[in-house]
Amino acid sequence: MIAYDDSASGNSFQSKNLDLQIIDGVVQKRDHFRLPCSIPIQIRVMQRDEKGLLIPGDPHAATVCNLSGSGLKLLSKVEAKAYDYIVMNFTLRGNDMQLVGEIRVKYNTPRASYPFQYGVMFSGISDADQANIVRFLFQEQTSRAFLG
Repeated sequence: MIAYDDSASGNSFQSKNLDLQIIDGVVQKRDHFRLPCSIPIQIRVMQRDEKGLLIPGDPHAATVCNLSGSGLKLLSKVEAKAYDYIVMNFTLRGNDMQLVGEIRVKYNTPRASYPFQYGVMFSGISDADQANIVRFLFQEQTSRAFLG
């Protein structure tokens, strides 16, 4: 169950399954609404050291092209493998987010300016971080509905 309650604005939103969210005429059937966006992000691919511990690598700039409460899709110039873990740093309306995710899907478009696309599922996301993302998605979806 996803719930959004912002007492300051008097808005509230609840849904067990967001299967009626429509964007560009497409019905989304998923637990979390996925919003197209363009958000700068810094990623670090996790590497295993000699003891098998995951250590974050060097930071690289990337772009989030869609976001949901359970994951995101990003465009990158850095190659990683499916099922690698990454550390992600980005900001949503003044909220600095540092999340860990697992790359679940990898696409390669060699001639593109960002040749790698990754579908990332958040790992161990806190309720507070997920609530911040869902709030951001709700506010963006609402403002886009009124603007266009």
